[in-house]
Amino acid sequence: MKNFLFIAFLLGFGFSVKAQHYNKYCNSVIPFCVDVPGNFVRKGESKIGSGQYFKSKDGSLLTIYGSYNTSNENLKQRIDRELAALTNDSSVANSTQLPVIEKAEMQENSFIIIYQANGLTTSTYRKLENNIWKNIELQFPVAKTPENTGSMQRMIGSWQ
Repeated sequence: MKNFLFIAFLLGFGFSVKAQHYNKYCNSVIPFCVDVPGNFVRKGESKIGSGQYFKSKDGSLLTIYGSYNTSNENLKQRIDRELAALTNDSSVANSTQLPVIEKAEMQENSFIIIYQANGLTTSTYRKLENNIWKNIELQFPVAKTPENTGSMQRMIGSWQ
């Protein structure tokens, strides 16, 4: 009987999970397209049109943009600079909680940094392509980590 109830619970849970839909965001200034979770609403374009700000009902923030690599940093230099800023920057050091870096990983032409501070998780993805940085920055409540991890993977995989 316990097994039957457990299986019934799992089936009921499986049918109650809602599939996430995505919308395509394309930028014309720095040509790229990326899938954006449907629960995010556009909140404005950057001043020079190189990206878009999004917000979800739960307060999660998403920024997607392109930027020229004017300082000619390579991947290692950029990730090192960003990690140093997280641990040494006086504005970060003066916050109520120092960030806990969960992941900092370089790939062939990209990197991801995930850290937590003040009840929020920030996931930053940067890809260097043709001397242009393609950037996704997603900040969300720690409790929303499982669904946002999947969303981030989908966005990264959808860059065009």
